[in-house]
Amino acid sequence: MCILFTHLLKQSEEHSVIRIFLGLALVMGHVLVAWGAVQVPLYQAEVEVRDRQPATRDRAFREALEVVLDRLTGTADWRTDPAMAGMLPRAAQWVERYQYHERTETTSAEPAAGEESLDLSALQGIELPTRLWLEVNFAPRALASSVKRSGYAIWEGPRPQLVVWLLDDGLSGRRWVGPEDPLGKALQRAADHWGLPLVWVQSRPELVGRVQMADVAGGFMEDFRTLQAQIAGTDGYLLLKSRPLPGGTVSLSGEFALHEGDVHALEPAKDDPDSVAQVALSAVSRVLASRFAVAYDLTLENRARIQVQGVDSYHAYARTLRYLEALPPVEQLTPVRLEGDVLEVEVSLATSAARLAEFMGLRPFLNPAMPLETVPAQSELPVLYFLYPQQARLPEQSQ
Repeated sequence: MCILFTHLLKQSEEHSVIRIFLGLALVMGHVLVAWGAVQVPLYQAEVEVRDRQPATRDRAFREALEVVLDRLTGTADWRTDPAMAGMLPRAAQWVERYQYHERTETTSAEPAAGEESLDLSALQGIELPTRLWLEVNFAPRALASSVKRSGYAIWEGPRPQLVVWLLDDGLSGRRWVGPEDPLGKALQRAADHWGLPLVWVQSRPELVGRVQMADVAGGFMEDFRTLQAQIAGTDGYLLLKSRPLPGGTVSLSGEFALHEGDVHALEPAKDDPDSVAQVALSAVSRVLASRFAVAYDLTLENRARIQVQGVDSYHAYARTLRYLEALPPVEQLTPVRLEGDVLEVEVSLATSAARLAEFMGLRPFLNPAMPLETVPAQSELPVLYFLYPQQARLPEQSQ
């Protein structure tokens, strides 16, 4: 690659700045971390354990791998596949490192619906219990390779960030509740399990007053959906309506959508908070994974060319390569032409050029010079055209 670019640069003597830093950029391209929509620790999970015994640790490895496989595939369907389920007893094979953490309880148990919270001032002088957790980090390349060989699509790319609206439609009145509510905590746990970044609307108080709770409770959603598309810095919304039931259970229903995308209704569920939260967030994950997970065909190599205009400095060049190499469908990237301010690269893909365009459109860095929807699904060597942005800023870093 370096030899090829040395040859190309000799043909563009006027680009002395790029010529000086090009070798460094090519080296950097292989060590820079990936960029995506939101930081999501896909290959890391934490499990509560009783002790530090080897048998307990091995069970925790298995539980942690279950969580990571749920995140990577976006569904729990893999659990019924003998090949994938057979990975669980061998979970230690993919463990890269692990670490124990001790945490002291700082709050009482969460009260059931209608119960009062315990006055923590009464606990002064009482030693609170300490809980032990095992943090497990799996080797990304080795584990992803095993999942690919089993034929499953992997969702390693940018994760859409959803604004959460949780409406409690209780007997005492309606209210928007947040992540400190028992159901809100359960939803956050479920989101962490599935690797779904949530932004609670309580962090944007100026928005709350613009939505009529009565309209949302009654199903009149036009104004609410219009507002969501105007919220900057997010990719969609998750609206949930809860109602307390006897015995500490709740009913939960709702919908979610990406901006300018289809609205997906969530099937109503009735159970304890953690169960209904898992039902809702697993449904969200399944829909998003069906769009963004990459189904790898290990027997077929798809190729495409990406042409970027406006690459007139080393920084523009390095940032463009960094962005493109981090896209999950890109298996290999080879620069092939540098002429004026036009950079052209050839990419080997684990999926089609059309799917690559979807990833680039989720949280764009380069500006499309043609509609990405026009990229053919099957073409001998499709070309995607982009413009380097004037105010260049890479999307947030993702693990």
